[in-house]
Amino acid sequence: MGGLNMWRRWLILTVLIVLLVFMSFGRVLRIYAPPWIFKKFPLEEVARRFEKDHPDVKVVLTRAEKWSAPLYITEWKNGKTPFDLFVGGSGSMLAPVIVGGWLEPLDDMLYGNMAPEKFVGGFLAAGRYKKPDGSGAYYPVIPFMGEVAIIGVNTKLMKKAGLWKDGRPVPIPSWDEEEFFSWFRKLKKVSPIGAHVQIWDREFMQYNWCGPILAMTGTFLEKDGKGFDVSSEAARKWLTFLQKMHKERIGIWTITDDAGYSKWKTGAVGSFYAAQG
Repeated sequence: MGGLNMWRRWLILTVLIVLLVFMSFGRVLRIYAPPWIFKKFPLEEVARRFEKDHPDVKVVLTRAEKWSAPLYITEWKNGKTPFDLFVGGSGSMLAPVIVGGWLEPLDDMLYGNMAPEKFVGGFLAAGRYKKPDGSGAYYPVIPFMGEVAIIGVNTKLMKKAGLWKDGRPVPIPSWDEEEFFSWFRKLKKVSPIGAHVQIWDREFMQYNWCGPILAMTGTFLEKDGKGFDVSSEAARKWLTFLQKMHKERIGIWTITDDAGYSKWKTGAVGSFYAAQG
């Protein structure tokens, strides 16, 4: 009996030691995000606020060298993961991990301050995907910020080109080919690098293709709703415009984010089509 009591005491002592160790270290929440996310959004500040509200949790932030979710699949197959939460860019990088069923459903988080009606509808919709087994849809990701694709203009160059009136830039007149190119040619004359810059990589390819077609027709999808419009008159017109802009050096196309933003920041480019927060 004494031996049994001794065993119980050791068991209780062991449990207490484990609990004390756990309490001393607390819980750790590992968050990965690309460097540009850290630069653009106050992750450190949010982490400090979270730790203040949850004193038993330590938040460890890491600048991720690998940005694309599929690059972590090999580690996941081996039962390992370097993070608990990943703050990424657009959903265009998620298809392989969604199809593979690697992501945890987050639907049960959409309540209270994160209820669906608290979000901008279009942004929340960007986090909803069909389940791999076809049994419906779910939220494998939840948007924490949203951006829209806009055309930014260089104020100084717009004024030099005579494209400034009543304190505002003169917009592109229409989709008429002559009016469209006349506007850009005026801007090109005063823009040392080029009248317009666009980035053609990853999600930017989608923005660049779909945005103008949406502006012309009200949709960027094929008639059957499956895939981007590549067959309509508007799609053919936009492709023709892109080729002509490139040929005349009105449009300066880049294939990396850095190259596009670097050209824009020189102050020698008239306009820039990109996603902005």
